[in-house]
Amino acid sequence: MKNNKLFYLLSVYCLTIFSCKTNLVETNNLDVEEDATWKKEALHRIDSLRKRELTIIVKDKNGNTIPNAEVKINLEKHEFKFGAAIDKDVFNSPHTAKYKSLLKTYFNSSGFENALKPKRRFSETEAKAAQIIPWFIKNDFYMRGHALVWENRKNMRPEEKKVMNLKGITNKEKEEKIIALSSQHFSHALKKWDVNCWDVLNEPIGNHQINDLTDRNTFTYWFKLADSVRQRNNKPDVKLFINENRVISGTTPNTYSRPSEYKKIIQSILDEGAPLEGIGFQSRIKHQFVSPEQMLERLKGFEEFNLPLHATEFEIRDSDIRTYTTEERNALIEQFILIYTSHYLVEGIWHWTFYNNTRNSKPWALFNYDGTPTVSGEQWIKTMNIYFNSSYELKTNSNGEVNKRVYKGDYTLSVSYKNQFKSVKRTITENNTLTITLE
Repeated sequence: MKNNKLFYLLSVYCLTIFSCKTNLVETNNLDVEEDATWKKEALHRIDSLRKRELTIIVKDKNGNTIPNAEVKINLEKHEFKFGAAIDKDVFNSPHTAKYKSLLKTYFNSSGFENALKPKRRFSETEAKAAQIIPWFIKNDFYMRGHALVWENRKNMRPEEKKVMNLKGITNKEKEEKIIALSSQHFSHALKKWDVNCWDVLNEPIGNHQINDLTDRNTFTYWFKLADSVRQRNNKPDVKLFINENRVISGTTPNTYSRPSEYKKIIQSILDEGAPLEGIGFQSRIKHQFVSPEQMLERLKGFEEFNLPLHATEFEIRDSDIRTYTTEERNALIEQFILIYTSHYLVEGIWHWTFYNNTRNSKPWALFNYDGTPTVSGEQWIKTMNIYFNSSYELKTNSNGEVNKRVYKGDYTLSVSYKNQFKSVKRTITENNTLTITLE
């Protein structure tokens, strides 16, 4: 008893000392300067990677250029995916109209936190999700499906848990029964949900109870199964992702090895010819900081696979070890968005919690129940407005031209001169010279 108590006290003391030391070090490593080297380099990469030159020439019906014509360049949708995960009740609120406006203004991608997981199949949660998805499809949102399999008892459906607990059968028999049951969910989910990609396998580093039953690599099997089901349902364009936590954002000693562990799992799946087509990093920040240099270095470590990368579950949560100041929270949000958007393989970043579905404020959500922004939401909006705005009001020069470097994406381009007006829609992915004729 005495020894246990002594051990407890020593543990608390060591944790306290460690936390204090960590805080001192981390605060020094949090670079909030506007002219910080990492930021300048990230913005340079973003400019090269995400932007293109747009030239608009305005002419009259006779082919003459028109100086001083008013030109409006309005970005409707970024090519890069800025996303927010939602829950089943997002549109079951007196503030639904506000939520829809916020989603359309600041995001072009979404997905459900929990509604599409295996254990939600045929539940009220899934039924509510089915009512929500059409709105996102109508508004041309890129949708992530999360997730098809999560190899841990706590994440399984009751019938699968029952098999895992069976006595008197071999592990091989258990595996076969589990695979048969999981296959039912794959068939259900891939057919039912019109999403653009699926997290086929979620958190395999710490969740591998099915894979442990025999020598068979079930991680590989899930991707081959997903591929066969999507082909059978005529959905060949749905991309198949793997998803893991604390790979890019992990900072504690027990997370330093996770990038290499994750890469080994990915490589083992690819080596067996499975169609793993994208890599997800959850990117939660909870106890500590991670430097922008470290983030970028870890992302570079996955370049060898040449696969699309998604930051799937980004958020900053307070814990019993750390409560983030507003300055720290703001700096980290800016850092994560800029580092991710600056890497050439990254397709998008998704904030895990869009809004609070209660009236109790949660700093890690972006918006309160009434639709007003939280501290995190204010910084997300600020970052979007400062760094990713691509809407302008210009006038043509003496040659009837305007020139602007703009983000890749979908645009409405409007021209007016005296009583003449014309508007066109264009998708900008390369350098463009566009002539708009007023008639």
